[in-house]
Amino acid sequence: MSYDTNIIEGIKGESLIIFLPISEVDPELIRTWRNQDEIRNNMYTNHIISPEEHLAWYQKISRDPSVRYWIFSDDGIKKIGLVYLYDIDLKNRRAFWGIYMGDLRLQGKGIGSRVEFAILDYVFFDLNLNKLNCEVLAFNKPAIRFYKKFGFAEEGYFKQHIFRDNRYYDVIRLAVLKDDWVNKHRERIKKVMGITEEEIARKKIYV
Repeated sequence: MSYDTNIIEGIKGESLIIFLPISEVDPELIRTWRNQDEIRNNMYTNHIISPEEHLAWYQKISRDPSVRYWIFSDDGIKKIGLVYLYDIDLKNRRAFWGIYMGDLRLQGKGIGSRVEFAILDYVFFDLNLNKLNCEVLAFNKPAIRFYKKFGFAEEGYFKQHIFRDNRYYDVIRLAVLKDDWVNKHRERIKKVMGITEEEIARKKIYV
């Protein structure tokens, strides 16, 4: 597998990335991010989310042990986007994940790559899961490339899986196993991104 250094170029800094817990002041910021055209049109549901609907979502995830949500930051102050795990299955040691950049001005700067690296390490080393999955609308080619560069492989193609906008959309499911991340992809990606184990050790994920 080859890696495009222009896509997963590293950002030099004190830490790999910082994951901040969602606080009561964050839901409206997240709703603003989520309602951006570029974000919502790549989601299974793409309607404009109301304050009431978003509050109900926040209350639901706050008491659901099968999900974990964080806002990510490159300096611990500036809030950049959202990353999350869902359908966490500790018995079968697997989960799904998703990410979106709330501050669209920072797309293409390598921040998403640092988030993906950090979440893979967290899932496989901290949570000791064996498999991480994700699902993408089939037309979202940039997201598919983003996942594949970190070792995700296509495991399923679901035809006409999502109905929205009065039509059906196909969905692609991708996954990576712990063994493949640790033994095939991690070191190569670390070198391409230009990050060190010392930087990685300083990443902060709040649970």
